[in-house]
Amino acid sequence: MNREKISRVIDGRYLVIRLLGEGGLGKVFLTEDRLQARKLLALKLLPKGSMTGEEVVHLKKEFQAMARLRHPGLARAFDFGTEASTGNHYMTREFVEGINLKEAAQQLPPESLPGLFLQICGTLQYMHSRGVYHHDLKPQNILVENCPPPNPRVIPRVKLLDFRLAGQDSAPVSVKSTVHYAPPEAFLGGTLDHRSDLYSLGVVFYEVLTGRLPFEDGKPIAVINAHLRKQPEPLRSLQPEIPRNLELIVLRLLEKDPGKRYSSSEELRQALASGYDRPARFDATGEAESYILSGSFVGRDRDLGALLSALGSLKEGSPSRPVAILVLGPAGIGKSRLVREFQHQVQMEEMPFFAGHCYQEGSSPAGPFLEILRHLWTRAGDRGHPHRSRFGKHWQRLISILPESSEESSQGEDRVEDP
Repeated sequence: MNREKISRVIDGRYLVIRLLGEGGLGKVFLTEDRLQARKLLALKLLPKGSMTGEEVVHLKKEFQAMARLRHPGLARAFDFGTEASTGNHYMTREFVEGINLKEAAQQLPPESLPGLFLQICGTLQYMHSRGVYHHDLKPQNILVENCPPPNPRVIPRVKLLDFRLAGQDSAPVSVKSTVHYAPPEAFLGGTLDHRSDLYSLGVVFYEVLTGRLPFEDGKPIAVINAHLRKQPEPLRSLQPEIPRNLELIVLRLLEKDPGKRYSSSEELRQALASGYDRPARFDATGEAESYILSGSFVGRDRDLGALLSALGSLKEGSPSRPVAILVLGPAGIGKSRLVREFQHQVQMEEMPFFAGHCYQEGSSPAGPFLEILRHLWTRAGDRGHPHRSRFGKHWQRLISILPESSEESSQGEDRVEDP
């Protein structure tokens, strides 16, 4: 892992700490969110020109699907944005501090593995129930927190990553995933659905349990041919200590015909649980809440329509003056969800979005407006313009109400370079 410190602020908000990884489309950085008490986030930066216009539209749709998901086994997606100064797109998600599943398997006792597998099944079942499929399951996209556990009472927690490749509904065939983990139907002109994820999961389980892939030829065309025509070597011939029932479960996941695999992640989870006499659900309360909190957004069409109408007028250049829309109501009626849905719509239009919050207890009436002013101040500081020139005649007033503005003005304003 590259731990080089990089002096860079992305979109006036995300302070880059270090490079986490690099792929074909862009780089992933560990960042601090300067607007959220320096909360650590993973940010994927996609350089302008790295994707076609059609791919950008598809990426936005994928992000919207993932941003609506809430599950303890998923790294939560937060924001999609575009840097005005560079045109680069970026996405942020929860930063997960852990090791990948293959590394975790080498540090944990064998009896711990079924528990990790059950967690993965529960997360996939949730995703699939929401019409979202991963299409890139591999050990590197499955991280394990608290591994090894600091004490016997702490249970390692599994999180799935890489929302970049998640797709919605049954996708037309496309070899999206790494070839060693791709299902046979990815090469046959069929469709990819939840059973495709189960095949990839079977490859992951096989590799974790035996220490090798089911098809390891170095040439991609040979690997593809093996996925289509060859049967994997039985797991117990490589690792005799693997229980027979677990071997049968993995081999069923690796069936060439999707119809012969498990019909769902839930069926797979029940098979694993019964084979090991374990509860099927790792976190029953958290899992139940995830289904409730991320249900379909219904009953607020009128409210969302009013917000979207204001957005449309803003895009068209009218009205000539800003419009303020206040979202009011008692606690628990869905105000935050409404604003979050609107936020995603604004971000898909590649426009900046700032929100202020006012709570029943401990908030001043001016609090939300000060919060938005702080966001604007922070964002302005990374646009290559001195704060004084950007805020003009309002400069002195801002200094009087925002302590950070006077502090930064005395320090000067240096622009940072791209990493």
